[in-house]
Parts: sequence; structure tokens; C-alpha cells
Amino acid sequence: MENRFGLKDLFVIILLILLILSVWLAMKQFDRQWKDVQEVKTSVGELTGEQARLRNQISELRRLIQSGVRVNDSAAAGDTPEQYDPFEGVRAAREKEGFAQGDWCIDVFGTNVSIITALTYKDLYGRLIQAQVLESLITIDPNTLENVPQIAESWKIQDNSDAWRQYMDQATEKFAKQADADASVFTEQLKKLVSKIEGDSGPVAEGSEQYKALTAKARQQWIDAQIDADPNRPPATVITFKLRDDVVFSDGAPLTAEDVVFTWELLNNPKLDAASTRQFYDNIETCKALGKYEVQFGMTEPHYMALSMCGGRPVLPKHFYSKYTIDQINRMPGLLMGTGPYRLPDPAAWAPGKPLELVRNERYWGPQGGFDKLVYREIINDVARVTAFKNGEIDMLAPTPEQFESLKDDPAVAERTQHFVYQSIPTGYMWLAWQQKRSDKPTMFADKRVRQAMTYLTERRRICDDVFHGYATPAMGPWPKGSKQADPSLEPRPYDPEKGKALLAEVGWKDRDGDGVLENAEGKPFQFTLTYPSGSADYDRIALFLKDSYAKAGIVMELDPLEFSVLIQRLEQQTFDAIILRWGGGAVESDIRQMFHSSQANKGGDNVMNYISPELDRLIDKARSTVNPDERYPLWQECHRILYDDQPYTFMLYQKSLRMFDKRIANIQRNKMGLNDPPRNEWYVPAPLQKWGK
Repeated sequence: MENRFGLKDLFVIILLILLILSVWLAMKQFDRQWKDVQEVKTSVGELTGEQARLRNQISELRRLIQSGVRVNDSAAAGDTPEQYDPFEGVRAAREKEGFAQGDWCIDVFGTNVSIITALTYKDLYGRLIQAQVLESLITIDPNTLENVPQIAESWKIQDNSDAWRQYMDQATEKFAKQADADASVFTEQLKKLVSKIEGDSGPVAEGSEQYKALTAKARQQWIDAQIDADPNRPPATVITFKLRDDVVFSDGAPLTAEDVVFTWELLNNPKLDAASTRQFYDNIETCKALGKYEVQFGMTEPHYMALSMCGGRPVLPKHFYSKYTIDQINRMPGLLMGTGPYRLPDPAAWAPGKPLELVRNERYWGPQGGFDKLVYREIINDVARVTAFKNGEIDMLAPTPEQFESLKDDPAVAERTQHFVYQSIPTGYMWLAWQQKRSDKPTMFADKRVRQAMTYLTERRRICDDVFHGYATPAMGPWPKGSKQADPSLEPRPYDPEKGKALLAEVGWKDRDGDGVLENAEGKPFQFTLTYPSGSADYDRIALFLKDSYAKAGIVMELDPLEFSVLIQRLEQQTFDAIILRWGGGAVESDIRQMFHSSQANKGGDNVMNYISPELDRLIDKARSTVNPDERYPLWQECHRILYDDQPYTFMLYQKSLRMFDKRIANIQRNKMGLNDPPRNEWYVPAPLQKWGK
């Protein structure tokens, strides 16, 4: 059959050629547009960097002209320096011969991080992330331990305590007379108190001593409520901050007094899931903007940490967080934007399971630090973390004492690493909490003799030596010996199993059937469950050690290791028998209200063991409102004696910090707070040693 090429075929070929040509031209055009977009992106990035450099040059010029900032403070915070540069450490790092920008810093967490959202975070890991991103009006100088300026350039404290005390005396007398003249005014308070007691332990008879005590408490609650609601009540302390006018958030928006006020209002919204954070600031009654760069706080009563409470909170951007409802903020795990040297690539997109990375804030208002990126890996298993460190997959490690001893003596590891052993100020501690109430009913640990017995049965010195290789000492309370808050006469309770068993026998716990297990009068065995973080060799060894020690005394302890995010939920709901954890160091002079005041014995609060002591409450409240340190420290020491006697925790130990780093990271330095981190903008890697992000 003949194959003929017709006009129709020619037309199809021409169309095909035209189509190919059109596609080729479109691709060329797209390629040109893509290059244009990249050039625009590069230009924008260069412009952002240039703006940041210009802003830093202006700030540096201002610093040189002013030679620092002048600060007006009072005895509420101690003496403060007349001049202060918040970036002295970064400037010193940048002047070192080997300083270079670039590289990444690869850190590691021994748990899966669940929340890093500002204010609603639940643990140390969220706080560590936020410390690189958020900043506050003031901070603590890590060498002098004094309050110093950060976002604020100056402050003024007005002590109004005399007028406040005069008002309180007069108002208390006035409302007390009203309550005594007409007891019906506090009927609602009394009904609530009686109802709660009857729900816990049965009817309360009118005229009984218990009813009289509840009546007195209801009367006082009503008086306090009237005083709190009185618009004429003067503030006890007024603190006015003057803000810097060159601070911007990571998206370039300027920080103003409105952002400070917004942060305070957000934190004080009772619907925000931030109960443990909110309680620390509950003495702040008012926060108002006096101008674009001036803000004023009023305190409900005198407080020794007034300056830290008002100025130490991170400042959040109103224009960003106000876009979200309270419910959204509570539900979103990665809502984080601030003014700090690092930022999330997307301030709203992080979620558990996603890579946890912070990038350099090119718009930062201070001098730029070394690293381009901070990376946080999540490796639950202790051995796996050590392997990653030995292989150079991570740059730092907080090893267990056993791992530390092994690694520092390994020539291959020692050659390329540097290590630090230090006891920071303030000192954190490990604690074992005994739950005193479950389902509104007292537990076996409600009697303090049982708690005392458990401490006598806990061989803490051996745990310090065998588990922590001597890098820990037995604790005697929330403050170590030598602290001005600690009673100098107290010593850690010794390991004394005979005394422990005698105390348990006093309460009625005896081996009644010869099976080696203690029982109460009803025949119920002394049995409980210990909850602790999984994946930690230290916690595993401690738990097994305790199980064996308690078994020798006739106590059955079951083990309940939990992944950390699950453990935090159990902690918040207070659904545990006993739990062992650590508190990190807080303020230099720590406030124990968060952990031991009865007002915090609610779900979501940090008095997780439902410990109630009216006398301790009174002393804590009095100590917090006593500005004179010579009068305040004896009050803390009284608190220490009560905690020592009541043993709401078995205060386990004070542990030294053990850290190891890749030797290529330069300028890691010791200070009174520990190391010069956070933030991590004083560390750097010399250019020839940089390895990540190339």
C-alpha cells in the first residue's frame, strides 16, 4: 500500500513544532522569572541583614555615647550597676581572633518535646527553647547575680508600703465590722467550705468546733474579697520601666509598651492553660502603658521579688498572638515568636514529631552571635545519645555520671571534646513526692510519720555514691547548706531503717501474718506505685534501688516508668502514688510558694502531692512580703524547719551538672549561673572547624 505525505500531515508537523517552541519559550521565561525571584529574595535577605547591621551600629553608637545605662533601683532588688551593656559577652566573643559566623549547634533532648508555646509550656525543654527566642524587660547578670536591663533601659521603684499598710489596717477593720454585724454577707463562702468538707469526710454539725473554724475561714475570705475588689486600694509597690526604642520582634515589628501590657493580660486570662506560670506573678495587680515606650506595674502587696516579677517575664508580640483565640493558644504546641537572637522558621507551624530547629534572627536588635542554626534532636535512650555524641552526630551531651566517667577517660573522645563539672547558683534538686490525697480521700502518705519513715528508709548517700559516682550530695530541703534561706542547724536525715519501721508501726503498719509485708489494721498491705521518667539509666537504677530498700522494710513498690509527656499529664492530674523528678534551679533566692503553698494544691498547680500546712502558708506569705532581707531570711529558715519535719517530699539529692561538648565550639565559659547559655549567642565555631550547613 502506498505511503503518501499530504498537506494535512505537514500541518500537524508545523503545529507540533510550534507547540515545542512555545513550551521551550515558556520554560525560558519561567527560568528567567525564577532567577528574578531568587534575586529579589537575596536582595530582601541582604536588606534585612543590612537593616539589622544598621540597627546594631546605631545601638552601638548609642552605647558608646551613653557608656551604658543608668538604673534606679531599691532595696527590693539590691544594689544595681550604674552602667550595663546587655551584650558585653557577645561583643567580647566577636572580638576574639577566631570568631566566625556560621555552622550549626546540634543539641539533644532525652525526651520527646510536646509544647514550646510561650506561657503554656510544661517543662524544662520548652523553657530552654524559649530562652533562645524570648526576652524580658530585665535579666540577671550571670556573674554578679544582680537584676540588669535588657529590653528596658531603666526603671524606677516607688515603695508605697506605708500607705498600703495603713489602708489594709483600716479596710480590714471596716469590713470585719460589717461581717460581724451581718454574718449573712459571707453565707456563700461558708456554704462552699462546708459542702467541700462534707463531700470529703461527712456531715459538719452546726455549732461544732469544725463548723466554727469554717465560719471563721469564710468570714476572712469575704473580708479579703472586699479588699481585693476595692478600687481605692493603693498599690504596695509601683515599678515604672522605660523601654528601649530600638527593639523589634523577629518579623520586624517594633516592640512597644502595648506588647508588655498584652503579655500581662494574656497570662492573667484564667482560660489560658498556664496555671503554674501565672501563680508566680499573681501579686501584680495592674499593668498599664504610660506612653509608647513606658510601662508601669502596681503590686497588690510588698514582695521581695517585685522587680523580678514585673520585669522578668518574656514579652510577646501583640500583633502575632492576638490573631489566635485562647483555645487556639492552648491547643497549638508551637506558637512562638519573640525578640531574641533565634527564631522558629515558622512561628506557628511546629508540632511534636517535626524537626525542632531555630534559625538566626537576622533582624535581631543586638549584635549577632555565631551559629546560623540551633538544632535539637530527640533521643530517648541514654546509650543511643552517647553513641550519637561519640559519632559526632550531636555537639553536646549531658551524660549520666557513669557515662561521664567512661567518656572522659576514653582517649578518642577526650581528644575532640571538652567537659565541665559545676554546681550552679541557684541549685536544683531531685525530689520524691508522696501523694497525700487521691479522689478527695487521704492516702497512706497523709500521715507525716509515714513520710518521715520513707525518708529514713531511703539510702540517699549510697545513691549519691553508687548511682551518681560522687557527683551528688544528699538533700535536706529545697535549699542546700550554706544558703541564707536554709536553717544552718539542719542535716540530711540519715539512713535508719529501724527508726523508719518504728514510725510505721506507730501508725499501725506491721507484719501481721508473717509474710514479710506490712499491713494495716484492716489487713491492707503497704503497697504503692512509683512513677518516674522512662529511658533514663539514672532513674531506672534509682527506682530499682528504692524497690529493693523498701522491700527489706516490708513495703511493696511497683514501678511505673512513663514517657515524659505522659508523665507530665499524670503529674498535672495528680494521679500517682509517688513520683520522682528534679526541680531545676530557679531564682537566686527561690520562692517555694509554687511547690508547697496550699493555694497551688489544685490540678495543674505544682503542689502535686496535695500538701497542706496553714503555718507554712502563713510563713511563705509573710516572707514574700518582707522586703528587708535581714528580716526575711529567718522566715525562710522557719519554712525550712517545717518542710524538714513534714517531709512532703523526700528531698533526694543536689546533683552537680556534667556537660560535654565538641571541642570545635569555642567560648564556652563558666559563670555563677552555670555556663554562658542561654542564649547561645556567645558561642561560635572558627571558620576552619565549621562542619554543619555547608
